[in-house]
Amino acid sequence: MKRKASKPKGDFVKRPLLSANESEAFRLIFAAVGENHQVFPKVSLWSVVKNTDRHDFSRIASQHVDFIITGKAGTVTVAAIELDDNSHTGQRAEYRDGKKDYFLNKAGIPVIRIRLPELQQTPPEALHAKIITAKADPAASYPETHEQGKSGCATIVAAIAVLLAITAAAL
Repeated sequence: MKRKASKPKGDFVKRPLLSANESEAFRLIFAAVGENHQVFPKVSLWSVVKNTDRHDFSRIASQHVDFIITGKAGTVTVAAIELDDNSHTGQRAEYRDGKKDYFLNKAGIPVIRIRLPELQQTPPEALHAKIITAKADPAASYPETHEQGKSGCATIVAAIAVLLAITAAAL
């Protein structure tokens, strides 16, 4: 007997594709790349990076790259640009960014990480030069672990030890 698929609940609403900061970054990058390149915002990582081991699909498919720069025809990826804002701070974010950088670099795609204020202060011709001369880092290493998980476990173990000591002292 076939099960009926459950109908999604809630209302669907249209969202803007880019935040205000991403829109500003897109405008600046677009102005800098010139006629010989194209800019694509919010590209699925899986669209530009594939792995021969399908096991890694879930590690890659759920992520996106803020901006992909391609040649004029849109078929050759030149660079990836990540707009680093407040969501890129902290150990968990650094771990996530490290994984993304690893995947891109191993695929031969250079990663340019930049904050909006820096982007706003960079002349278009300097940004263009930075993009077309960027090189992937073939020695990029996969981040081992995010420290938040380690410190979270250590904190729990320490809290249990304190509770056991208090309980033992009360007996």
